Amino acid sequence: MENRIINILTENLGISTKKNSNPESFKWDSLKHITLMSVIEEEFDILLEPEEISEMLNYKDIVKVVKLKLTHTDQL
Repeated sequence: MENRIINILTENLGISTKKNSNPESFKWDSLKHITLMSVIEEEFDILLEPEEISEMLNYKDIVKVVKLKLTHTDQL
């Protein structure tokens, strides 16, 4: 799951994994944020709440929220 998130970030932010292998250092603007959240929803077949989207400001937070959503979805 974490590798899938890294791939989403690098592909949508135009970052070469060879240049910048630390996903914690990835930065993006508000327009890219919307795009990233949409791609993440599609990739993981989840629906993010506005509060969750506003919390997902870096790689670590994205992983945390996606893990929670996937765990919750598996329990349904």
